[in-house]
Amino acid sequence: MSTNQFAARTGQSSRAGLKRFLIALAGLGLFANALFMLADPLGWYGAVEGVPDTGPFNPHFVRDIGVSFLTAALTMAATARWLRLAWPLLCTVTIYLGLHALLHLWDVAAGRLPPDRQPCAPSRVA
Repeated sequence: MSTNQFAARTGQSSRAGLKRFLIALAGLGLFANALFMLADPLGWYGAVEGVPDTGPFNPHFVRDIGVSFLTAALTMAATARWLRLAWPLLCTVTIYLGLHALLHLWDVAAGRLPPDRQPCAPSRVA
């Protein structure tokens, strides 16, 4: 079934269907990260480069952040379901993710994290 046929059958415009798909896809990424953090905090801590630079492993703290990511993922799911509420729902997710990113930048600027650590950068071999 093509996108246009799906849109005609469901009464959605293809644009609304694309929005739902992209929002749901982003939400799935947040959901996968949240599940990893909640189910295996030590595995997550070791798997994400740069995380050990932030301090010693604390399973409760990793799960706390996992719950925040789960909340963002569920908000994205609600957005995909109810597009008419996209503006306020996406604002809440954007505020959380934006403030989280700013916290990391602040920690680098304050010298609490090394500035040469970049997300997804290859590890240096000594």
